Amino acid sequence: MSLYLKAQNPQLKMRCSSETMVLRSMCQHNIRGALAPFFISNQNTSIIMKKVPENWLQSPHLAEVKLVYQTKRQLSSTPIIDNPDDAYKYLMSIWDQGKLELQEEFVIVLLNNRLKVLGWYKVSSGGNNATIVDVSHVLCVAVLSNANSLLIAHNHPSGSCKPSSADINLTRRISEALRNIGIQLRDHLVLTIDDYYSFKKQNMLK
Repeated sequence: MSLYLKAQNPQLKMRCSSETMVLRSMCQHNIRGALAPFFISNQNTSIIMKKVPENWLQSPHLAEVKLVYQTKRQLSSTPIIDNPDDAYKYLMSIWDQGKLELQEEFVIVLLNNRLKVLGWYKVSSGGNNATIVDVSHVLCVAVLSNANSLLIAHNHPSGSCKPSSADINLTRRISEALRNIGIQLRDHLVLTIDDYYSFKKQNMLK
């Protein structure tokens, strides 16, 4: 029994069987990289896939990827953050106090499904009035840390904890991006040396 697939390019036609796969194209082909050992190309612009043994996944040409998650700290000893006041206290305990009034920094606090702290990560450091945050980087850290939810925070060296329009827009983008992958943004805190602004407390999170 054979399976016929039509590629997005109408000039390509693929035929798959239990032993070979043939790909014909109007152009010349040059197979390189990890899959090269499995293909033969000829002058008729055909690419023939060699018969693949059952143990082909053990080939040295293909890299095996393993995902392992291990914590080095007992979760029983980590704090629980379930309100803005506790979040502020925790953030002030990890923040470099010498930079609170010097330069903006952006930090993620990662939480499990019991709101216990898995860890924290500094995303970026900037100047005295801004720092650049890559939303995709925030998502990457959240996924790799196996977080169920997280809170984000940054400081205002100016001493005013009122969020800017850029802060509000960034919060919305991060919240929406996290929601798409099943992770909740619990709060965004804007810190100063002696005060804070909580998006959650001000009902600024949707």
